[in-house]
Amino acid sequence: MKKILVFSFIVANLLHAEGEIVIAPPPVSYSALQTVGSESGVGLNYISYSADSFDMTGYGVGFSHRIRNDESSLHYISAGYMNLTASNDMEMDIYNVNYLYGHNLSKELIGFVGANINYSSSSLEVPYGSTTGSDIYIDTMMYGVNAGFQYDVAVSFGSVIPWVFASYISGSSETEMIQYGTNPLTGNPYPTNTSSADIDPILAYQFGLDMFFKAINTSLSSMYQSSDSGDMLSLSLNYNF
Repeated sequence: MKKILVFSFIVANLLHAEGEIVIAPPPVSYSALQTVGSESGVGLNYISYSADSFDMTGYGVGFSHRIRNDESSLHYISAGYMNLTASNDMEMDIYNVNYLYGHNLSKELIGFVGANINYSSSSLEVPYGSTTGSDIYIDTMMYGVNAGFQYDVAVSFGSVIPWVFASYISGSSETEMIQYGTNPLTGNPYPTNTSSADIDPILAYQFGLDMFFKAINTSLSSMYQSSDSGDMLSLSLNYNF
């Protein structure tokens, strides 16, 4: 059971990758920076996550909506889905929602504060031999706050927007281990084991760069995220409308 709880903790730490997927919320596009009104966006993401015990790669989709009521502040909400596969054959589905409030500190600089919720469902098959083994299922809920800055640099094709964020999250997980095969001593099927655990708070830092192409209202983004549990690199292509 101790091994299962440790594995559950590792999975929970992976929720940083989302980030964003979209855990990393900006960048806010050039048009949202400059104009009053609303704007939506859709995006495709590639994610690579590296930890001491395993690596993960996967793809995701995201949707965002921004509202700027005046020239000094804006509201930003985003939602995303990711599917990740690990080198140990673990599969993970992650769903997340983020909200941010942004305030212009200058024409080019915006400060953000907000909250995020992430839910993941993971599965892993662990064979012990040709006829015995375990299927492990883990459901994890993480929630927390984030804050950061982004800076708009005007260039000929639109904007280059570097940004930095910090996320502080915690949560809980539920683990179910289903052993298949029969106990050789009793001849009976193995019982199903379930457990739950609280996830200690995690502090993660995200650094990113967005290139916004004004003529086609599209941005190409990169993000690097670092935490005690591992490091993540995300690349995304976003279209704003």
